[in-house]
Amino acid sequence: MAKRITALVVIELTRERLRAVEVRPGDRDATAGPRVDEEFRLNPLSDEADLVGRELRSRLHAAGIRARAAIFCPPLDQLLVQTIDLDGVAPEDLESLIALEAERAFPFPSDELIAALSRFTNAAGAARGCLAVLPVAAADQLAAIARHAGLRVVGIRPALPVTLAARSGGVEAALRLTEHELQFAVAAPDGIALLRAFQSMRPTLARDAAEADALAGELRREFRLTLRRVQTELGAAPRRIHLSGAADDCRRFMAWYRREFADSPELV
Repeated sequence: MAKRITALVVIELTRERLRAVEVRPGDRDATAGPRVDEEFRLNPLSDEADLVGRELRSRLHAAGIRARAAIFCPPLDQLLVQTIDLDGVAPEDLESLIALEAERAFPFPSDELIAALSRFTNAAGAARGCLAVLPVAAADQLAAIARHAGLRVVGIRPALPVTLAARSGGVEAALRLTEHELQFAVAAPDGIALLRAFQSMRPTLARDAAEADALAGELRREFRLTLRRVQTELGAAPRRIHLSGAADDCRRFMAWYRREFADSPELV
């Protein structure tokens, strides 16, 4: 019989930041324990796994995180994402469909990809899926980092999951500001419906006013197109967009967003 996991650590590790929280699963809910959210200047994709692993172990220990079972959450810029049609697909055909769609949509053989699928229902009542794939090489690097950190990988899940909708029954979204991009996720009541990264499009990081205006215009256009796509797919715009990131960045972005979008959807 498999040993029951009494505590695990959920880790998002990027080239700029470490976010981790220890979680203790319960019968009906989970309890969050010690956490860490701080700069991490080693690159988990390109630096030596033993160096990254030892540094990760040191940071987790300093934060009081003792769990050895780990779920790693790759950031959106490490994932390839595609929406697929699941209407009428029999359960026994799902694995073959995922492999076919991954090979068709992404520039890798299907045996070099690890896929995760979140189901949701669109506005017409049809079954759809948000397919996120991670190259096997990236997963192997995470496994090596975990080994050097004294951790055991029990799962890999996309970062920035949106679970609020499962409790509220509506469409919710999350937006995270990182050093290089904006990461955006939308959840329908029954699953993740969209994962998107807006790379190099942060007006607050522009070198001058002209560049800021250009970035703002491009971001405004992409944001509107993305929100329109969500509205078409789900029949409703997100009720709220939950913003996270560095405090100063969030304040500047919130001021820009409210000028451009009149706070609709509401940014919180």
